[in-house]
Amino acid sequence: MGVWQSKKKSVPPLKEEDEDAKTDAAKSWNPIVRMWNRRRERELAKLDGAVYVEAMKAIRKAALKNYDVYQDMNQPLTNYYISSSHNSYLDGDQLHSNSSPLAVARALRLGCRVIELDCWDMKSHGKFSKVVVTHGGTLTSKVSFRRFILAVKEHAFIASPYPVILTLENHCRIQGQKSIAHHLQSILKDMLYLPKQDAILTPESLKYKVLIRDKVVPTNTDEE
Repeated sequence: MGVWQSKKKSVPPLKEEDEDAKTDAAKSWNPIVRMWNRRRERELAKLDGAVYVEAMKAIRKAALKNYDVYQDMNQPLTNYYISSSHNSYLDGDQLHSNSSPLAVARALRLGCRVIELDCWDMKSHGKFSKVVVTHGGTLTSKVSFRRFILAVKEHAFIASPYPVILTLENHCRIQGQKSIAHHLQSILKDMLYLPKQDAILTPESLKYKVLIRDKVVPTNTDEE
């Protein structure tokens, strides 16, 4: 077994996006959200500010530490431990926090090689509008799938040249899945890995590539 480690270069600062820095306007009036916000504020107030700051400094220092690759990186992907993230798109808890491309950018820049996006259809006037990323059945905000792919393109290989695996928890119907495919192809372009018959997937052969992990579309799926 090996671990994906690479020599990391200097990292430019993240740029906060105005849209992601704001609380989703559609949620702000919700009494349940207000209750959770008050509870979170009380919990944060209990934290020792100095301890929190030092912890964040330690995390950043570890993330930016230089590593020399000493393992054999020509083995199949299944032979490696891979640094992964869960619900990578959320900037807080799984009930009412914001979906943010910045959260994905941070995970990638900390070295995560597996990013998870929960994809859902959004309708307008009863018709398909676009695919959004959100934690279904909760009060988390909804952000366009396209914006997350733009974040992946920009930040995927700052921390490491080794492949990024994009896991799609795909709840979309045919039209939404076509939209997902369009954004992946048009934005990632040559970065998008296209399967090849009998190919042996290794970290070395997949440098600077984004792999898609998704469900197979049933042949009898209703396009409506």
